[in-house]
Amino acid sequence: MNLETPPLPNKKYQIIYADPPWKFGGRSYDNPGQRKPIEEYYPTMSDQQLKELRIDRIADKNCILFLWVVNSHLKDCIAVGESWGFRYITVGFVWHKRRALLGNYTMPGCELCLILKRKGGKIPEDKIKGKGNGIKQFYEEFSTEHSKKPDEIRNRIARLFPMSAKIELFARGHYDGWDVWGNEVS
Repeated sequence: MNLETPPLPNKKYQIIYADPPWKFGGRSYDNPGQRKPIEEYYPTMSDQQLKELRIDRIADKNCILFLWVVNSHLKDCIAVGESWGFRYITVGFVWHKRRALLGNYTMPGCELCLILKRKGGKIPEDKIKGKGNGIKQFYEEFSTEHSKKPDEIRNRIARLFPMSAKIELFARGHYDGWDVWGNEVS
């Protein structure tokens, strides 16, 4: 981000939802006529800058981190989550954008939202129990503006953990039941 990044709140959360502004290289920089650099949409952060954020200070001992990543950053994403004091558990959500992009190997059209659990912690107690909780992993919706995630994923997390204190990091707006943090919200 930039120097205008606000301080993290002085509160503990059981649910942290984040879509970090990953720094990318590759074709968007080499062929500006084909794609705009991400920095034309918002300031990005290197993996090291992300790792230096003290997310552990706002994470309750029993905390789940929902962390968005594109396939090419999967290993880096897990490393960032570990630096924040979390351990990778599984893929929480797969968002199919209903369009395919040009890729180096296949034409990607999905983004992943990983689930990581606070090291040494447990799943927050208010989680809806049972295999039939109705919260599905797969979601399909056309992408709209650059990097905007579907509201439905945030809604599914809220249904899964109805009573937990929740925060969205790198947020772009305000949402009922959620605290927000980022340089795009006041």
